[in-house]
Amino acid sequence: MLGRQRAILLWEQTMMRKTFAGVRLLVGGLCLFVAGGALAALVQYSTVAGWTAAVGSPISVEDFADSTLVSGISTSNATISGGLYNATALTQFNDAGNPKLLFSPGVFGVGADFDFSPGGAGDGLVFNFLFSDSTQATVFVGNPAGGAFQGFVGFSSTVAISQIRFDSPGTGVEAFSADNVRFVAAPGGGAIPEPGSLVLAATAIFALALGRRRRHS
Repeated sequence: MLGRQRAILLWEQTMMRKTFAGVRLLVGGLCLFVAGGALAALVQYSTVAGWTAAVGSPISVEDFADSTLVSGISTSNATISGGLYNATALTQFNDAGNPKLLFSPGVFGVGADFDFSPGGAGDGLVFNFLFSDSTQATVFVGNPAGGAFQGFVGFSSTVAISQIRFDSPGTGVEAFSADNVRFVAAPGGGAIPEPGSLVLAATAIFALALGRRRRHS
């Protein structure tokens, strides 16, 4: 009887070692995929603290206190008044008329304090990114059910961002304003997810390991 229990214990220990070896291999494979990918790794942040930790320094800030902008940033199809960047996003993909923030040289991190409801509650904004390697990415930000949004929105990237175009998510127009645009022109410490993203990643890896162990049980 003792011999059988010992054999079962040794088998479980062996399977556990194999499981964690598989998890280590999985994590390594994910890291290689991110590092070897041709597209930019774009990470979104909802707090200034989380964004700052990801992008590092030095950080430039444009507060729109006057019409003279800090070096490295320019605007298109927008007005600067009342200490704010004020603009209206037209129908999505209307490149010619939609407002833009342009960066020269490109930036590896950008964020600002946004108000999506100066003209009343809306549907949010589509951030259309153009990178220095001519690739693009789009991110929707706002309340998909409609409603006011006020708060910080920031991004970090592994490829320099040359431009952000603001599109309406639908057929209507979206008025918005921005203040305190923060940006960094040098690569930061890497795209660091905020705590919620870290928890999701850890949960996914643990679930894979647990599922593999149960299939062998």
